[in-house]
Amino acid sequence: PSISIKNEGQAIELLRKALEDQFENENVRLNFKDWPRLRLEYKGEKFKGTITPDIAKALVELQEAMERVYMQAVHGTTSRVGLDQSEKRALELVATVEEGSSLIDVNFGDFAEKLAAEMVGKMSSTEIIIAVIGVSVVFTAGWAWKSHLKNRSEEKQLQLENESRLQLSQQETERLRIVTDAMRRSPVVQTADKLVEEPRNAFIKSATEADTFTIQGGVSITGEEARQIYRAARISSQEVQLNGTYFIEGFQWTSDGETA
Repeated sequence: PSISIKNEGQAIELLRKALEDQFENENVRLNFKDWPRLRLEYKGEKFKGTITPDIAKALVELQEAMERVYMQAVHGTTSRVGLDQSEKRALELVATVEEGSSLIDVNFGDFAEKLAAEMVGKMSSTEIIIAVIGVSVVFTAGWAWKSHLKNRSEEKQLQLENESRLQLSQQETERLRIVTDAMRRSPVVQTADKLVEEPRNAFIKSATEADTFTIQGGVSITGEEARQIYRAARISSQEVQLNGTYFIEGFQWTSDGETA
């Protein structure tokens, strides 16, 4: 059967059924409709339909993390060395930048379908569903980001204003439990959970000069809170007008920190 997934709720329900082995001896094909995607909104003087070098670098780190997850699932290694050009093109994440504030919208749908297709013949339908849905949720779920921000602030013993906004709801806690079960079942989901840390931290760093940074339309932090959580030296950002749709191919830095 073919299963279409339009939102996180449907994805979690499908993942739950897969963890209960409800797809044994079935050949399931996954289709993604407007999910998974990641929406990050920056508000502030420097964020009016623009993208800074720090945001660009974070997007590249996100791309590289997804490629490494793909390599783990399909080729059994997290090294990107063996990724050929056709695979790179097929795995390109598409990001759009909208005007007003800087609203970054990253579509993971093509990546998820490519990952699922390449795992056919290597894993059972149950294993494919657990891996692909698990990876997609780990990289995009707003509550996963909320949990990350809470853990980072606790590690650094920070007293953030209105800390209740980082508390998971009952529904979010249940979704976390299901995804944690998926990590126990799937090395691919475990790998994604480890690799997502760097791009998450890079996006937090990119928000240090924003007034507010909002993830998936849910939890928001201020630029000052981002600085406290990241605790990195402040750097000077440059604005680049990049409205529209673009592909993330690479980003380089020279030794003095200017874009190359």
